[in-house]
Amino acid sequence: MRSACLILAAGLSVGLVACDGGDDDTEVESDTDTDTDSDTDSDTDTDSDTDTDTDTDTDTDTDTDTVTPHDCLDNHGIAGTTSDWSYSWKNTSRVGGKTMRVLAYDNAVNTATLQISSSWTDAPAVFSATETIDVYCDADFLYMIARQVNSNFNPGIGGTTVSENAYTYDVPVKWQANTSGAPPTAGSTPTPVFWSRTTKGTKVDIDGVSTAFDTTDSCWLVTYDQLGYPPWSPDWYQCGEPPTMTNPTPTITEEYRWEEDIGVVNDWDSRLTAYVP
Repeated sequence: MRSACLILAAGLSVGLVACDGGDDDTEVESDTDTDTDSDTDSDTDTDSDTDTDTDTDTDTDTDTDTVTPHDCLDNHGIAGTTSDWSYSWKNTSRVGGKTMRVLAYDNAVNTATLQISSSWTDAPAVFSATETIDVYCDADFLYMIARQVNSNFNPGIGGTTVSENAYTYDVPVKWQANTSGAPPTAGSTPTPVFWSRTTKGTKVDIDGVSTAFDTTDSCWLVTYDQLGYPPWSPDWYQCGEPPTMTNPTPTITEEYRWEEDIGVVNDWDSRLTAYVP
């Protein structure tokens, strides 16, 4: 039986082992394993993937669908530059009439320019006028933002008076109510039914003289879907000083009948006779 052994030296290439005991078999193991494993794996992975994805998707969505927030110009019958209104005078002694047409129209931003032409002869007086009005609208109102009035009046007993006045407004004037949406049905109430109206700005006359103005009054709904104005059934509005507890009689300075999709069908001096969208 081999006795315990003492390791005298050890290395990768040579190992010498001495053992004592009765076994005199001297084993000299000269392990000359010269395994010089020099793994020179020089894996130089030079993956030069130069993926230059230049996605040139220049999708510039130029969707130019015009959004009409309230369709409010249409509510007032202002359907385009073809829209035209013809009125007759309530004063039966007058010969002549009044027309309104659209000079400019932008339904994308709800703006328009209207021109009102008036003429009449009430012997011996003769009158003519051209009024240009810039407007815009929202869900509640048609606003007047600028106005030009040129008129000629000859009373028949004196000279002709020529008047040219340009009005600019510091605050857009709530010119007419706007019910917004579908045409009203029987028993429906337009909105708003009451509002405060500020008319503030500057007037420049034919001589270049500038005059400031600043007034505030009110407008209110009197009757909606009013009958008796065929072929229309307008809503009746009045403007001025409304009735109060101390003064139950309102002070009326303006009134008009208005129908959705048509506009004014009747006011203090004229009545609509024909409308073309």
